[in-house]
Amino acid sequence: MFKERMFDTGPVKLNYAEGPDSGPPLVLLHGIGHRWQAFVPMLPALTARWHIYAPDFRGHGRSGRTPGAYRGAGYVVDAVAFLQNIVKEPAVIFGHSLGGIVGMWLASSLGQQVRGLILGDNVLTAQSLAQNEHLLALYAAIRDLAQSGRLLDDLAEALADIRVTLPGKNESVRWGQFPGMDAALFRFLAQTYSQMDPEVFTALLEGRATDGWDAEAMFRQIKCPVLLLQANPALGGSMSDADVRVAMSVLPRVTHVRLLDFGHFLHLQRAEPVARVVTNFLESL
Repeated sequence: MFKERMFDTGPVKLNYAEGPDSGPPLVLLHGIGHRWQAFVPMLPALTARWHIYAPDFRGHGRSGRTPGAYRGAGYVVDAVAFLQNIVKEPAVIFGHSLGGIVGMWLASSLGQQVRGLILGDNVLTAQSLAQNEHLLALYAAIRDLAQSGRLLDDLAEALADIRVTLPGKNESVRWGQFPGMDAALFRFLAQTYSQMDPEVFTALLEGRATDGWDAEAMFRQIKCPVLLLQANPALGGSMSDADVRVAMSVLPRVTHVRLLDFGHFLHLQRAEPVARVVTNFLESL
């Protein structure tokens, strides 16, 4: 049903998946360190009425590597070229984590080419990312494991054993104890992280990935309907209450849904409830 193809943006070749032409275009942008297959659990609910496009970002999955160039501007240049040359018509964008950050850039700069925007638990401001110590510590641990050369089974176990300290907590918790973070998911993550360039995480940890990211200025330029999907910060969610308040005060057409039983990985943890919220939003456009 889904076919993988390559698209040359100029700076890099992007791998992407395309589904059947079942309706208007819906572009799925995955999170940092992931690949397009992260959306597979949601595809049955989305493909019936939408034409799905799902690229791998540069440095991720089967897309090309660009050492030293994993910055927001680079991801956006790739995404704009993809929208203009492959999708070729106004689209809805669903971005998770890094994909949400890129989606904000696109919606603020492309105007009517973006019909709607779904932000899946991404940090909304660069300041919040810098202050999100538990998330940065998790990304550092993933980066170190991703470049350790471990076999997949060992890597999956090591990922589950990462200790995460949550906001307001004095004790750390095994990542594998989070809701929905089961052995099958860690096996998938092990495969995914072994296929990426670990420098992607280094660029984020050093602040290079968000150079030039002015969230409030972007919000003021976004005119399309926006859905904020906020995971529970107590379970590792990244979208803070403070950032949501800023977004709600600036965005003209915004819906906010807080998923209390979910951590940052949303649809990877449990797809059906997330798909229901997303499809309801899509049907409202």
